[in-house]
Amino acid sequence: MAMIGIALLALSLWEDFDRPLDKTLWSLSSGGSGRALVEGGRLLLDMSAPTPLKWAYADLNMALRLPLAIRWDQCLVKDSPHCYWTGALLWHEAGRAKIRACLGGKGAGYEVLLGKKKAGIKIRPGKWYRLKLVVKPDRQTLEVYALDGGPKFLGAVESFASLPRGRYFLSLYHNNDRFYKPGFGDDFAQDRGASAFDNLAIETRELTRQPAPPPSVRVPITFNRRTVWLGEDFGLLGGVIAFEPVGDLWLTGKEAASDWLPLSPGEVRQVDNVTIFSFDAPRASFALRALQFDIEQHPVLHFSGRSRNARWRLVITFSTGAIMPFRFKLASTEKFHNLGEGRLDLLRLYRLSGRPNRHAELDFLLFAERDRKGGPAEVALSLRLLPRACVIPKSPVVAHIRSVKGRGVPIEAVVVDERGDLVRGAKVEAIVGQKVFPLKEVRGKGLYRAFVKGLEPGAHRILLRARGPDGKPFAPAVARIRVESRPF
Repeated sequence: MAMIGIALLALSLWEDFDRPLDKTLWSLSSGGSGRALVEGGRLLLDMSAPTPLKWAYADLNMALRLPLAIRWDQCLVKDSPHCYWTGALLWHEAGRAKIRACLGGKGAGYEVLLGKKKAGIKIRPGKWYRLKLVVKPDRQTLEVYALDGGPKFLGAVESFASLPRGRYFLSLYHNNDRFYKPGFGDDFAQDRGASAFDNLAIETRELTRQPAPPPSVRVPITFNRRTVWLGEDFGLLGGVIAFEPVGDLWLTGKEAASDWLPLSPGEVRQVDNVTIFSFDAPRASFALRALQFDIEQHPVLHFSGRSRNARWRLVITFSTGAIMPFRFKLASTEKFHNLGEGRLDLLRLYRLSGRPNRHAELDFLLFAERDRKGGPAEVALSLRLLPRACVIPKSPVVAHIRSVKGRGVPIEAVVVDERGDLVRGAKVEAIVGQKVFPLKEVRGKGLYRAFVKGLEPGAHRILLRARGPDGKPFAPAVARIRVESRPF
C-alpha cells in the first residue's frame, strides 16, 4: 500500500506492496518470459526462465527533486551465473544522469554497487538487505544493512558524481534496466535469476505524480545550423547534396553550428568565437550532441582552451542515439591544466573505425575537474572544424536497370573551395571501373552532371575528381550507385 506524507525533506512516500498496486502510481513492465508482479506482499522481478528477449522492471510514476533519500529492502531470491546487477535506478528526466544502487548476483561477484563504484561488501543469495541511498547534487551515499536478526550495518560507499538540476525518476529492475534496448530485452537464452523488493520509502524536496518518460535521451539537439541542402530546386534529378557553405565550421562562440548543453550543474555562455563553461562542483561535463556534418569537407578539428582553477580534456564519440550515448569513443585529447591547443584528424580516425559514409554524426564532450583549492572554475574553449576544397557528390543514387539501358544513371556533384563557395568552370570527371565520364556544368550554376550507362545490377563505386579553372586539384570523392533489377 502506498502512502504520501510530510517528512524532513518536505515530502515522503511509503510503499509496502501489501495490496494491489495503484496503477496510477506504478507502471510494471515485462516482456517475453520476464515477470514483474506483486506476490506475497513483495514486488517480484523474475528473469529466471532461460529464454531470450525478456525484461522486467517497475517504474514509479513520481517526479522527484534533489536532495532525496531512498530506502528499500531487497533480496536476490534466485541466483544464476548470468545474474549481474539488480536494484534501483535513479535517472534524470532528460537522460543526462543515472545513478544505480545495486546488489550483484553471481555474475557480478555478489558485490554492492553505487554508480560505477563497488562497496567492497559481499551479499548472499536468499538473504534480505536494507539499502539506504542519499542523493545530493555533488555527493551520493549508499548504506547497506543485513536484516537477519535485525538491521546490522555492513558498510557504505560514496560517489561524487555531479548531477544536474531537474526532475528524477525511480525504477526498480533486475539485470536489465529500462534503458537496455527498450522493447527488445535480453539477447540470450539464459537464466538471469530473480529479485524481490519491499518497504520502499522516499524523502524528497518535491514529489509530483507524473508518468516516467519513455526510455530516451531527451536532450534538445541542433544537428547543424550551417548545413544547406540542394535538391530539385537547384536542378538535381532526384536526391540531395548536403554541405556547409562556410570555411571554418565553428563549434563554439556566437557563430557555433550547434549548442552546448551541461550534463551536470554548470553554466554555458558565448564570447566572440569562444564558449565559456563555468561550474562549482568537483567535476563537470558538457556536450555538443549529435553534430551532423560533411566530414570530407571539414575533416580536422582545431581546439584551443584555457582554464581557471580547472583541468580539462575533450572527447569525441560516435552518436549512438538515445539508448547508450557517448559510449563509443572516436578521439580524445590529453588532460590539460590551464592552456591546451592542438588538432585531431577526425576523418582519418573515422575511416580507421570502419565507417565509409561521408556525413558523420558525432558528439563533442568537455570533461573538467576543479582544482583541489576549491572556488569557482571555468574553461574557455575554441573549437572549429577546418575546411578543404573538395568534390561533393549527390546521395543516394539508386536506379532501375531500365534507366541504365536508357539515358543512363545521372551522376551529379558540386565543387566547393576552402570558403565553402561553389566553384564554377571546374573540370569534373567520374571514373567507373576503367571508364571515364566527363561531367558537364548545368547552366553555369556550379552543378555538374553526367549520365553513366552500361552498369549491371548491383553496387558500383564511382570516383569523382575535379580541377578548378586554374588547374588546382580538389579533394576527390567517392559516390556509390545501386542498380536494381526489380521495382523499388
